[in-house]
Amino acid sequence: MASASVALDKNYIKFSATQRWRTSPLRGIWQHPPYFHDGSGAFDTQSGKCRDGSDIGSLAASHDRAQRDLACVVNRYNDPAERNLRLTDAQRADLVAYLQSL
Repeated sequence: MASASVALDKNYIKFSATQRWRTSPLRGIWQHPPYFHDGSGAFDTQSGKCRDGSDIGSLAASHDRAQRDLACVVNRYNDPAERNLRLTDAQRADLVAYLQSL
């Protein structure tokens, strides 16, 4: 179902060859940005925010692209309109560090 995705383009599945979502393994995820099938899980260096407009706080100052992009992914899942994980800033930073360690 399209609602299963947290990407901005939820209709992508209609145009895929298999009509299914392709999910990437978590191992080494930091090596494969941008995230989500439509690339919406990425940090926009010009605006200083995620492509969805969310703010990653102090992680925006990082020079590590993967860290900023992963922070945008965590923000999408933390968004009340999506999965609403209710993570604090410290928990989000810890989750980003964990994802980078895989």
